[in-house]
Amino acid sequence: MEEQQTKICPLCAETVKAAAKLCPHCRSDLRRSAIRIDVAPWLIWPLLLLFFCGALVVFYRVVYPWQDFASCRNQVVVSSSSMQFGTGERGRYVTTVGTVKNDSDYGWKDVQIEVRYFNQEGKLIDVGIQFISDVIIQPHSESAFRVRTIADQPESLYASHTVSVRTAKDIRRWP
Repeated sequence: MEEQQTKICPLCAETVKAAAKLCPHCRSDLRRSAIRIDVAPWLIWPLLLLFFCGALVVFYRVVYPWQDFASCRNQVVVSSSSMQFGTGERGRYVTTVGTVKNDSDYGWKDVQIEVRYFNQEGKLIDVGIQFISDVIIQPHSESAFRVRTIADQPESLYASHTVSVRTAKDIRRWP
């Protein structure tokens, strides 16, 4: 009598013939388990890479945390500005151009600028708010800006204006 060679099913741990392609007990494909063992190391590398990148992001955020703009708001000021009037496709425009000075140790991007327009009596008559994504204000430097809005009042009513930076994001921050 010939002695048959056997192997153990990796799923149900029952003894099956060595030549079997399917386990007679649990019906699992015994050929797949051999392939799974060969492929498994290749599946580990992308997972390790993903884990390493995630750990790097966490480390970067701990060592170099993003700065909150509110704590530096008084160090980012409009150093000069002027307003001009014009007419375009949609009607009359008021455009304010100027420079923003950053005295903080942090750079800022995605800047939101607010312009308030006043009449001769100092009464607020119009507001222009613009999100300027292409302006980056480096630490201890100046950057230029332009805010263009539709004029709601006649040009003669615009006597003065004030400009402030409402919000900004740390330039180290990822979108």
